[in-house]
Amino acid sequence: MKLIELYKPIRRYSYPLMGVAVSVYLFYTGWHQGSIWRSWVMPGAVLLLLWGLWLWLRPGKSTVQTAQNVFQAIGNGKPVFLNIFSNY
Repeated sequence: MKLIELYKPIRRYSYPLMGVAVSVYLFYTGWHQGSIWRSWVMPGAVLLLLWGLWLWLRPGKSTVQTAQNVFQAIGNGKPVFLNIFSNY
């Protein structure tokens, strides 16, 4: 197995994984300070907030599936600046 294959899921789900990591950190620090508020409610609130933001900001499915669709959607005989990016 190549290293890049192991990295793809981390790159794709980095936002939710970061939310879990922040919540675990908040739980750990709140637990050691003896506060129920800091150990359970705050990490839960952070997870809910980050989950909601992820659902709101995540990219949707692409409407262009083939190269022919791309050529039909752009140009029309005029020069076009084409910026290609990945959703993840």
